[in-house]
Amino acid sequence: KEITTLLRSNHMSHMLQKLSDYTEQERVKNAITPDDPEYQFVIDSSNLVLRIEVEKSKAVVYTRAHYSQRFPELAMFFTSGLLYARVVQLLQNNMDLSQVIDQLDALIPSQLTAVIIACASTTTGRELAPEELQRVLEACQEIETLESAKQTFLEYIQRSMPLICPNLCAFLGTGITSQLFAIAGGVAPLAAMDPTEISRLG
Repeated sequence: KEITTLLRSNHMSHMLQKLSDYTEQERVKNAITPDDPEYQFVIDSSNLVLRIEVEKSKAVVYTRAHYSQRFPELAMFFTSGLLYARVVQLLQNNMDLSQVIDQLDALIPSQLTAVIIACASTTTGRELAPEELQRVLEACQEIETLESAKQTFLEYIQRSMPLICPNLCAFLGTGITSQLFAIAGGVAPLAAMDPTEISRLG
């Protein structure tokens, strides 16, 4: 059974193809108006980012649940699912971490590395069977790939915002404007909101 399905879906393929098409046109556009098909694509991209995050969460839950059989103490050190997945890929079944100290230090603070090494030496976990480990590593790769896809669409959305609502971008910055645009579902719904409603968007 697949851990996540979005990456291999027709919808993702379609969105990536359209993203490629629109990216090629970026240099010749001065604005993206509501009657431009790309305007809807920016909205669709915003929705896709949310879907990607949901899929990534599924893969993180799977990874935490199954790798906890090997190293149950590890999960408590990470709020970031992506960082957790990267550490899992590094450790795998090996609890003698002396060989990967430098790689760990490149990912996390050295103080945390020391704590993880200490925990690994006394962990109550059991070694994963090859097929179990393979599934965990596949989930970790899904997390990495989903994060990469999310960042690709986020970068596109942020590049598009000045062409959609330049004044708001100048005032709030592209990052916050992108978030408001995504949550509201476009410029028109956002413009129709009063300040109280906007403040509730977070």
